[in-house]
Amino acid sequence: MTGLELTLAALRTHLAAVAWPRYEVRLIDSAQRACCATRYWTAGQLLAPTTARFLRARNRAGCEVYFRPHAGADSAGYLLLDFDAGPCPLADLRAAHHTPCIVVETSPGRQQAWLRVSTQTVSPSWATAVARGLAARYGADPASLDFSSNLPVERRGECQMSDNKGVSHGEVLMEENTLCCGHSRRAKSLGLLRLLGPTR
Repeated sequence: MTGLELTLAALRTHLAAVAWPRYEVRLIDSAQRACCATRYWTAGQLLAPTTARFLRARNRAGCEVYFRPHAGADSAGYLLLDFDAGPCPLADLRAAHHTPCIVVETSPGRQQAWLRVSTQTVSPSWATAVARGLAARYGADPASLDFSSNLPVERRGECQMSDNKGVSHGEVLMEENTLCCGHSRRAKSLGLLRLLGPTR
C-alpha cells in the first residue's frame, strides 16, 4: 500500500467510527507548537485524494494534522480518553456500557478511546463534567481534557495514524459503532484526532 492509500484507509476507519457531518481540521507547526491553519470539511471532502495529498504535503513540511467532529460552539457527542500510563481498560468500559467507538494505539503502551456519549449537541460545561468523570473512573489522562474553543497545543487528545513514510502509529485495536452511555444529550468532542505524525 502506498502512503496515500494508508492515509485514506486510516481516514475511512476513523470517519466511520466518529461519524459527523463536518470536521475541524487543524495544522500544527511541529517546531513552533502553534496552529498555522484551520479548515472545516465534510467526510467526503476529507476522503478526496486531493485533500489527503494536501494534508500529507503539509505533514512533510513539518505540520502535524489533527481533526475532530465540529459542532460550532457546542459539542459533537464524542469524547476522547487518553491512556498515557497504560492500555485502555476496554473490559471495564464495556462492563459499564461505556464501549468506545474506536480504540487506537498511538505508540507502544499508549492508547486512546473515542466514546460517543450522546446523539445531540450539548454545552461544553456538560461535556467537561462527563469527560472528567469518565477520566477519573478509568484512569485516563486528565490533562488532555480541554473543552475551550482555543485548545492548547501541548495538551489535547490526539490519535496518530501514520507518518509520511506509511509507518502506522495508530493501530486500530477495536472499532464499534455504539452509543456508550445512553445519554440523550451530546458531549463535546475532546481534542483533535491526529492523522499524521511529523516527518522523521
